Amino acid sequence: MAIKEKEASVSSAEWQVLRVVWANPETTSQGVYETLKDEYGWKLSTVKTLLHRLRDKGVIAVTQVGRVFHYIATVDELAFNEEQIRVLLLKSCRRKNGAILKRLISDERIALSKPDIEDLIETLKAQLPDAPDELGCNCIPGQCTCGLHHHREVS
Repeated sequence: MAIKEKEASVSSAEWQVLRVVWANPETTSQGVYETLKDEYGWKLSTVKTLLHRLRDKGVIAVTQVGRVFHYIATVDELAFNEEQIRVLLLKSCRRKNGAILKRLISDERIALSKPDIEDLIETLKAQLPDAPDELGCNCIPGQCTCGLHHHREVS
């Protein structure tokens, strides 16, 4: 399922709520609140507001059982995370994609297991024969620092 731009745009706070919904399908606002209150100090009303925003963005669905609302994600966690990275890379000069990815996987805070690393190596090896020697810039002139465009004077 393709993720729409509106769905892909979530705040950091909404992201934390969404992670609880992924981990606990059919959770309630109280369940989300109990999970996050100590870490973030949020009130129940804050959690409800964030849940409503996620619902409005189409990222979660709501069902009512009696007086209790239950929340379930409408987007797959892995696909959603992948789309977040894709959107970031598509906003950047494509000539910098390799450097961005290299920095990400070199960052100590981003943990990778040996099997993860082996899988990445195999994926990259499989792409190598068809990869171009150089990527063209996809930026508007005056927007990029890759050196392929002349910089425009900004008035």
